[in-house]
Amino acid sequence: MAVASTLEKINRRGDEMVIPTNADFFRLCDQDHEFKMAARFWTGGIQFEIGETLIGVSLVDGEVVEGPLEVEDGVITVRGPVEIWDQVRSANPPRFLNDINIAAGQGGLRWEGDRLTWWQYLPAIQRAVELIRLPELEKAAASIEGRGHGTFDAPRGRYL
Repeated sequence: MAVASTLEKINRRGDEMVIPTNADFFRLCDQDHEFKMAARFWTGGIQFEIGETLIGVSLVDGEVVEGPLEVEDGVITVRGPVEIWDQVRSANPPRFLNDINIAAGQGGLRWEGDRLTWWQYLPAIQRAVELIRLPELEKAAASIEGRGHGTFDAPRGRYL
C-alpha cells in the first residue's frame, strides 16, 4: 500500500522518530480514503506543531490541496513538546495519549481554533494523527488479533 510505504520511509531513518515534512504529510492525507471521508466538506486545515516543527495540510471542501496553510477560520492547530508527540506517535501510546482529544485535554497537548470545527472534524484530526504514527502499530495489532480467545460453536437457536 502506498500510504504504508510512505510512512515507513518517513519514520524509519535509524532508530530515531522522524517528523514528516509538509510534502510527506500532504501525501499521506491525500492518499488516505478514511481521512478524506472524515474531512469531507471541510474548508480550512490541520496544523501540528511538534516542538519547533510545524506541519500541516490545507483543505478546500474536503479535498486536500497542496500549498501553504493560511491561518484563518476552519484551521485547527494542535501543539505540544516533541517528547509528548513522540509518545502520541509511538506504536503503543501510553494512557491518555492514544486519542488526540484526550491528549489535548489531559496529556500535554493543546489545540487552538474554532470549537465547532474541532468537534465536527475530530475524526479527521484523529486520523491525521494515526497517519503520522509508527507503522509498528498495525503489525502489533495484526500479530495478536484472534489469538487466545477460543472459538465459537454454531448457534443452535435454543435460547429458552
